Amino acid sequence: MDIQKLFAPLWEGLDTPECYPHKRPLLAHYSSMQVMEAILKHEQVWFANPLFMNDHEEVRFGIQKGISIFFETGGLAGVLGSESRAKSFQEALTRLYEDFANQHVLDTYILCTSEHDPDDDDGLLSMWRGYGSNGNGAALVFDTKIFSADENSPFILADIKYKTTADRVSDLRKLTNVTLETMKNSNIPDHLLWEAAFYFFERLKTFALFTKHIGFKEEREWRFLYLPSRDPAKKLEPMKGYHIGPRGVEPKLKLQLKPLDGVIPENLTLDNLLNRIILGPTTSSPLAVASISKMLEQIGKGHYKSRLKASSIPFREVKY
Repeated sequence: MDIQKLFAPLWEGLDTPECYPHKRPLLAHYSSMQVMEAILKHEQVWFANPLFMNDHEEVRFGIQKGISIFFETGGLAGVLGSESRAKSFQEALTRLYEDFANQHVLDTYILCTSEHDPDDDDGLLSMWRGYGSNGNGAALVFDTKIFSADENSPFILADIKYKTTADRVSDLRKLTNVTLETMKNSNIPDHLLWEAAFYFFERLKTFALFTKHIGFKEEREWRFLYLPSRDPAKKLEPMKGYHIGPRGVEPKLKLQLKPLDGVIPENLTLDNLLNRIILGPTTSSPLAVASISKMLEQIGKGHYKSRLKASSIPFREVKY
């Protein structure tokens, strides 16, 4: 019995013309000047752990609330045919949650980007304020058209769905109902009940990591998500590290943009990815452009000078 195929309805609605790989937008990564320089110099992008992000509570909410709704719904024994089978499924789901919460969540990594219009050389003011050093940073704009859609990739790329809390709860109830209905209509053998719990929990994780409060809608966020469960050969294990910053030690996935069998294809290089570099509105003077052009030459990236743009937004940093 193909359990993955059986639970495919959990992912219905996620394969539309507005979703990757059908849609391949430009994606801007807003950062400080120091981070921009490091990415270009080392051809390396750092993925952050979701527990160290500003919206980490939403990630916790999606998974914890989903588990809670499932257990509160009840009727599992009737769906699976016996109390013992219901207990087996519940124990499997609980174990998956505990393993994720205590171990795997620290090996889950995200790179946040913002959908970018092709004719935009200014960037979004809200993104400069929130993620681009209050206008003093830069935005690296990446072109997703060169990506190869690979179901076996350890990475998932998708846009964020912005919803109210009530809508998120409603969606979690729907996922629970789909799971229960699928199990009710299928005679899943006892030894495969853990696999059924696995696919339900995988869907909860992606739901939690790709939904956000509607108040953030203007960010137009897309995320690259690395899940350890999609990297059983641990090909990216050597790239896992840490960074010591204002919040202490934070786990990082330091992804090197070089070919890696089964993970990074030959054409996925920084040269091919980088569409343009936009300087923030408070660092876009002719002097700043000239200085950064000189920096690019010194780090061996002088050919990126033609991709350098200066935001023309009339914004100046306000200091308190």
